[in-house]
Amino acid sequence: MHYSIYTDASAKPNESKLGIVIYNNDNEVIAEYSKTMPKMTNNEAEYSAVIEALNEFIKVRQSPENKDIKLYSDSQLVINQLNKKYQIRCKRLYFYHDKIQDIISQNNLNVEFIYIPRAQNTRADSLTKKKEAIWIKKTTKQRLILT
Repeated sequence: MHYSIYTDASAKPNESKLGIVIYNNDNEVIAEYSKTMPKMTNNEAEYSAVIEALNEFIKVRQSPENKDIKLYSDSQLVINQLNKKYQIRCKRLYFYHDKIQDIISQNNLNVEFIYIPRAQNTRADSLTKKKEAIWIKKTTKQRLILT
Protein backbone atom coordinates (compact mmCIF):
# COMPACT_ATOMS: atom_id res chain seq x y z
CA MET A 1 0.00 0.00 0.00
CA HIS A 2 1.31 3.43 -0.85
CA TYR A 3 0.18 6.88 0.18
CA SER A 4 0.20 10.12 -1.77
CA ILE A 5 0.97 13.39 -0.02
CA TYR A 6 0.58 16.82 -1.56
CA THR A 7 2.28 19.80 0.10
CA ASP A 8 2.31 23.52 -0.52
CA ALA A 9 3.38 26.63 1.33
CA SER A 10 3.21 30.39 1.03
CA ALA A 11 5.39 32.99 2.67
CA LYS A 12 3.72 36.26 3.63
CA PRO A 13 5.34 39.36 5.16
CA ASN A 14 4.27 38.41 8.72
CA GLU A 15 3.70 34.64 8.57
CA SER A 16 3.91 31.52 6.46
CA LYS A 17 1.13 29.04 5.73
CA LEU A 18 1.38 25.32 5.03
CA GLY A 19 -1.12 23.04 3.29
CA ILE A 20 -0.98 19.25 3.30
CA VAL A 21 -3.29 16.59 1.87
CA ILE A 22 -2.73 12.87 2.49
CA TYR A 23 -4.42 10.21 0.34
CA ASN A 24 -4.53 6.47 0.94
CA ASN A 25 -4.02 3.79 -1.71
CA ASP A 26 -7.70 4.08 -2.73
CA ASN A 27 -7.18 7.79 -3.45
CA GLU A 28 -9.34 8.78 -0.46
CA VAL A 29 -8.32 11.81 1.57
CA ILE A 30 -7.38 10.61 5.04
CA ALA A 31 -5.98 13.91 6.32
CA GLU A 32 -5.94 17.59 5.43
CA TYR A 33 -3.74 19.96 7.34
CA SER A 34 -3.34 23.70 7.36
CA LYS A 35 -0.89 25.45 9.64
CA THR A 36 0.33 28.98 10.25
CA MET A 37 4.07 29.24 10.85
CA PRO A 38 6.35 32.13 11.79
CA LYS A 39 7.74 34.36 9.06
CA MET A 40 10.28 32.54 6.88
CA THR A 41 11.40 32.45 3.28
CA ASN A 42 9.25 30.66 0.72
CA ASN A 43 11.83 27.88 0.36
CA GLU A 44 11.95 27.39 4.14
CA ALA A 45 8.15 27.25 4.18
CA GLU A 46 8.10 24.66 1.38
CA TYR A 47 10.62 22.51 3.27
CA SER A 48 8.59 22.97 6.48
CA ALA A 49 5.50 21.69 4.65
CA VAL A 50 7.36 18.49 3.75
CA ILE A 51 8.48 18.04 7.37
CA GLU A 52 4.97 18.62 8.70
CA ALA A 53 3.52 16.27 6.07
CA LEU A 54 5.86 13.42 7.00
CA ASN A 55 5.17 13.91 10.70
CA GLU A 56 1.42 13.99 10.07
CA PHE A 57 1.65 10.86 7.92
CA ILE A 58 3.37 9.02 10.78
CA LYS A 59 0.42 9.95 13.04
CA VAL A 60 -2.34 8.87 10.63
CA ARG A 61 -0.91 5.76 9.00
CA GLN A 62 -2.64 2.68 10.25
CA SER A 63 0.47 0.60 10.87
CA PRO A 64 4.27 0.93 10.72
CA GLU A 65 4.22 -1.33 7.65
CA ASN A 66 2.61 1.55 5.76
CA LYS A 67 5.78 3.30 4.71
CA ASP A 68 5.61 3.87 0.95
CA ILE A 69 4.92 7.49 0.06
CA LYS A 70 4.79 9.53 -3.11
CA LEU A 71 5.22 13.13 -1.98
CA TYR A 72 4.19 15.80 -4.48
CA SER A 73 5.15 19.48 -4.36
CA ASP A 74 5.16 22.39 -6.76
CA SER A 75 8.50 23.58 -5.39
CA GLN A 76 11.10 22.62 -7.99
CA LEU A 77 13.91 23.68 -5.69
CA VAL A 78 12.83 21.55 -2.73
CA ILE A 79 11.99 18.47 -4.80
CA ASN A 80 15.22 18.65 -6.81
CA GLN A 81 17.32 19.20 -3.67
CA LEU A 82 15.65 16.25 -1.95
CA ASN A 83 16.29 14.15 -5.07
CA LYS A 84 19.93 15.38 -5.10
CA LYS A 85 19.57 16.95 -8.54
CA TYR A 86 20.26 20.45 -7.19
CA GLN A 87 22.93 21.46 -4.71
CA ILE A 88 21.88 23.19 -1.51
CA ARG A 89 23.50 26.60 -1.66
CA CYS A 90 21.66 28.33 1.16
CA LYS A 91 23.12 27.09 4.44
CA ARG A 92 19.81 27.58 6.30
CA LEU A 93 18.16 24.97 4.07
CA TYR A 94 20.53 22.23 5.24
CA PHE A 95 18.65 22.15 8.55
CA TYR A 96 15.36 21.37 6.78
CA HIS A 97 16.91 18.90 4.35
CA ASP A 98 18.64 17.00 7.16
CA LYS A 99 15.47 16.99 9.28
CA ILE A 100 13.55 15.35 6.41
CA GLN A 101 16.26 12.72 5.95
CA ASP A 102 16.19 12.02 9.72
CA ILE A 103 12.40 11.55 9.73
CA ILE A 104 12.64 9.18 6.77
CA SER A 105 15.43 7.06 8.26
CA GLN A 106 14.07 7.00 11.84
CA ASN A 107 10.65 5.84 10.63
CA ASN A 108 11.90 3.52 7.88
CA LEU A 109 9.92 5.40 5.22
CA ASN A 110 10.27 4.91 1.50
CA VAL A 111 9.61 8.34 -0.03
CA GLU A 112 9.57 9.29 -3.69
CA PHE A 113 9.70 13.07 -4.15
CA ILE A 114 7.84 14.25 -7.26
CA TYR A 115 7.60 17.73 -8.73
CA ILE A 116 4.19 18.76 -10.07
CA PRO A 117 3.05 22.03 -11.65
CA ARG A 118 1.09 24.40 -9.41
CA ALA A 119 -2.10 23.66 -11.41
CA GLN A 120 -1.95 20.02 -10.19
CA ASN A 121 -1.56 21.05 -6.55
CA THR A 122 -4.74 23.08 -6.07
CA ARG A 123 -6.09 21.27 -2.99
CA ALA A 124 -2.91 21.74 -0.94
CA ASP A 125 -2.60 25.28 -2.27
CA SER A 126 -6.15 26.11 -1.14
CA LEU A 127 -5.24 25.02 2.40
CA THR A 128 -2.52 27.69 2.54
CA LYS A 129 -5.29 30.27 2.29
CA LYS A 130 -7.47 28.91 5.14
CA LYS A 131 -7.44 29.20 8.89
CA GLU A 132 -5.36 26.66 10.69
CA ALA A 133 -7.09 23.28 10.80
CA ILE A 134 -6.47 19.56 10.88
CA TRP A 135 -9.01 17.13 9.46
CA ILE A 136 -8.34 13.43 9.86
CA LYS A 137 -10.49 10.51 8.72
CA LYS A 138 -9.88 7.25 10.55
CA THR A 139 -12.15 4.45 9.37
CA THR A 140 -15.59 5.67 10.45
CA LYS A 141 -14.38 8.35 12.86
CA GLN A 142 -13.73 11.88 11.69
CA ARG A 143 -12.04 14.64 13.59
CA LEU A 144 -11.75 18.36 12.86
CA ILE A 145 -9.56 20.57 14.97
CA LEU A 146 -9.57 24.31 14.46
CA THR A 147 -6.99 26.39 16.26
